[in-house]
Amino acid sequence: MGLRAQTVTLTNCGKQPYRLNGYPSVRVLDENGKVMDGVKAVQGTDSIPMAPPEDAEPGPLILDPGESAQTNLVWRSGAQAGTYLRIAPAAGDEPVTVRVADPLDIGPEGELGATAWHMAEDETAPARPMTAAPTEGAAARR
Repeated sequence: MGLRAQTVTLTNCGKQPYRLNGYPSVRVLDENGKVMDGVKAVQGTDSIPMAPPEDAEPGPLILDPGESAQTNLVWRSGAQAGTYLRIAPAAGDEPVTVRVADPLDIGPEGELGATAWHMAEDETAPARPMTAAPTEGAAARR
């Protein structure tokens, strides 16, 4: 079972600065858009075997319009296949549900680690699009 990682990018598409602080709130969903039993999202990567240490300490960020921040999701591979992420900038914020480009094959530990938000490393790199997914009782937004 290998180590897997995926980057999620949040871009400020508004006209005002957007404040972030700390870690995203993440839930892994199956192909039907239901929360996957036995998968726990954790802040940081320390509990994920063989994961590299986090580069950024959690702290406040301000994204000007057009700027982006990223979080890295890290997990050990296994048999469970997450198809969607329900992700919010922080706990208590409104989440958005997106289909991931490649399934999250989360392993027996059942943990998905998320790094703290940090400024995007390369603002010029094209983002790999994620498509909006059906949500339970609410319209998905991008």
